[in-house]
Formats: sequence, structure tokens, C-alpha cells
Amino acid sequence: MTRKPTMLASLPFLAIGIVFIMHGAWRMHLADASMGWPNVKGTIVSSDVTEGTALDGASKYYPHITFRYVVDGLTYESDQYTFGQRSSMNELYAQGLVDGFARNSEATVYYNPDRPEQAVLQVGDSTGLRIRIGTGAALLVIGALVWGRSWVRRAPF
Repeated sequence: MTRKPTMLASLPFLAIGIVFIMHGAWRMHLADASMGWPNVKGTIVSSDVTEGTALDGASKYYPHITFRYVVDGLTYESDQYTFGQRSSMNELYAQGLVDGFARNSEATVYYNPDRPEQAVLQVGDSTGLRIRIGTGAALLVIGALVWGRSWVRRAPF
């Protein structure tokens, strides 16, 4: 019996699981760190919602918020308003978020003092990141089970 096809089948699960966990953990770290960042006043450059399609065919809504701010005399522009989830299945939620950051309005911008180009409008937001990490962990378990199955010798029937 050959083990290679089963082992190869486990690799996408393992790889995607690792990426999900690492990406989610890194963004959670940034979300936590952002709660201690200094802030400046900034201006909302644009704010709107676009509609997309989720994998299951349902509508998904993406708030797009771009803001400009100045740190130490340098002007920065960013669309990274949060480290948390940046889409919603609920149009009213997405629109409500955008309405809170109307175009040309003033907003408090929290920036990384070590990398001022890294800034958010919502500090500490880790919405959806635990789900991403959990999904990554589940994919790792599936990959490990598929990998492990390739090493189990089966008795002939």
C-alpha cells in the first residue's frame, strides 16, 4: 500500500490551518497592542459599503473606510480601520459602521509609535479572529488525521 497520496492529501489542510492560525494570532496581537497606542485626530477620506458574494452564494458586505492623519509632520493614509473582521453578512451592520465614519468627518486615529503608517480607528477589536484561529486549528486536526491515517497499516479483509 502506498502512503504518498494520502500524505499529500493532508498537506493543504495542514498548510491552510497553519496560515489561518498564524494570521489570526498576529492580528489578535496587533489588536491587543493597539489599545496602548497613542492617538491623533484624523480625517475620514472615504466611507462606503460594497457588496460581494460569500462562498455559499450569500451576499457579504464590505465596509471601506479610508482615513488620513499626521504623525510628526508626516501625512499617512490608511484603510485599515480595524484588526478584526472586515466584512459582514449583515448589510445594516456594515452600513452602521460606515455611517459612524462619515466622509470628511474627524476621527480619532490610533497609530503604532514604532511604525506610524500602521493605524486603526477601532482599537482592541478582534472580532472574527478567534473564529479564524479555531478554523485553522480544525484544519490542522483534519490534516493530522489524514496524515496519521497514511501510517496506519490495515489488515486485509
